[in-house]
Amino acid sequence: MKANRIYLQNFRSHRGSDINLDQVNLFLGRNNAGKTSLLTGLEWGLTGRCCYTDRAGRGAGDLIKTGAAGVVVMVDLDGAGRAVRTLNPNGLTFGGEASATAAQAKLYERLGTSGEDLQAALNVGAFLSMSLAGQKTYLFSVLGPRWDMETVLEALGRWLEQNEEAGPSGRGVRAEPCTRGRAGGPDDRLERLEELVRPLYPPRVETGPEVLDMIEKKLRDARRDTKRDLQRVQALLEEGAAGPAGQAKDVTLEQARDRLVELRGQRDQALVLQATHDALAGAGNRCPLAPEQIACAMSAHDRAGLLADLAAALQNCAATGDPGLSPLAAPDEPVSRSTRELADHGAPGLSPAAGLDAAIARAEELIDRIKSGRQALARQEDRERESAALADSLADYELLVKAFGPDGIRVNALAGSLGPFTARVNKNLAELTDGAYTVDFAPDLSPIVSHAGAVVPARLLSTSEQMRVGIAIQEAIAAHLGLRFLAIDGADLLDQDNRDLLTGFVCDRAEAGEFDQVLVFSTVGDVPPANPGLPGVKMFWVEDGMVREI
Repeated sequence: MKANRIYLQNFRSHRGSDINLDQVNLFLGRNNAGKTSLLTGLEWGLTGRCCYTDRAGRGAGDLIKTGAAGVVVMVDLDGAGRAVRTLNPNGLTFGGEASATAAQAKLYERLGTSGEDLQAALNVGAFLSMSLAGQKTYLFSVLGPRWDMETVLEALGRWLEQNEEAGPSGRGVRAEPCTRGRAGGPDDRLERLEELVRPLYPPRVETGPEVLDMIEKKLRDARRDTKRDLQRVQALLEEGAAGPAGQAKDVTLEQARDRLVELRGQRDQALVLQATHDALAGAGNRCPLAPEQIACAMSAHDRAGLLADLAAALQNCAATGDPGLSPLAAPDEPVSRSTRELADHGAPGLSPAAGLDAAIARAEELIDRIKSGRQALARQEDRERESAALADSLADYELLVKAFGPDGIRVNALAGSLGPFTARVNKNLAELTDGAYTVDFAPDLSPIVSHAGAVVPARLLSTSEQMRVGIAIQEAIAAHLGLRFLAIDGADLLDQDNRDLLTGFVCDRAEAGEFDQVLVFSTVGDVPPANPGLPGVKMFWVEDGMVREI
């Protein structure tokens, strides 16, 4: 990336600064002269955001020079065209696009970069000032490979192999039970996990690392829904844990049915006896049937035959008017004895048949309760199976969220490119510190700096040390992205020896053609220095929002 010209109108302290740039550009001036505003204007002009706005560009009103109505920033990009950003009205024109959104997208496309990448190239401390999670995400976005679904699944398989003893809740992946009828080995679990991941991203589509963020979000949503469903099913299980109310747990359905058949048989016998008794009573307790005939009929439970014989005998008795038939009133007669026995089964005051009808009703009610209990038990068993399946799914989603999170497969994806990237950072740092410092990245991807035998997190370095480490990382990022652009603000924070090293670093790389453009901003005294007249190098004096070439 190379900017041929920058124009700032009413931007911060600049009323109308028009600057033609070269390969290496040094901006010098006193404190608060407007040097940093030049760099901020370049960033805002290209991305619509800067240190005075949020990530969405809100707060840009603070960029307007006091007393002015609006602001204009124009950046003429070598080989790409002019980008003109305005405020009041708020807009961007580039590449003939009608809307600011389309113009911004086309600008990034033409530069082959993104807003985050430009920010990193324009700010020395951009990477070091990120949170650890932000550093991981950014490194992954810069160094990570292009992804399609098969690449994602291959990375998932490798991650599972490496983390087989670190499954969710401290359980190993190999030890995870599989209650859905499959084996619990790692291959089976990988297949199950792949089935959950495949629908989340269309096949045969290759994109950047943002696909992992999208998959992670969908997995988190699925985990939330599964957890909610599991809680619902578990609540239903708790409600049914005591069993259906009134169920007779010591009686089986078969036993209850056998008892019902027995009671119905006794009721039928009672009806026969009741009919016999009523017939005899209607005949004056006299009957043409002998007692042994009645007993035989009763023992055979032949109600129809008994009633037929009884009807015939009564008709014969009425026809002959024979009064000499033996009475059937003795208590030891079979009918009387059986009637008393059956009466014991009924409620007081009821006939034997009516009492047995009540017992039959109770038996039928018991059968209904047992059936209802069996249905409830079947529902409980279904819920238990559903709960087990949901628990399995929840464990799978927990593992997948971890796999697609910042510490998951995206860390492994950097293995192939992190080494060369780190080597580039250390090559830069060797020139910037005369070999006194080296950088490495911890397993969590946080930068670790080694100096004089001590290992120190980058966040604990001095301002001067952080600046040099930041420049080394910034250049490596720009080189990896193909931007070939470097902007260094606050070079005066370095002592003279380190400024000399920085000057040699910049000039040597520019001469070797490794940079398309370098911008360096530094505070100096009241007197502008002399321009040594080096080829490809321009020096500018910045004072009170005005810029002039030295």
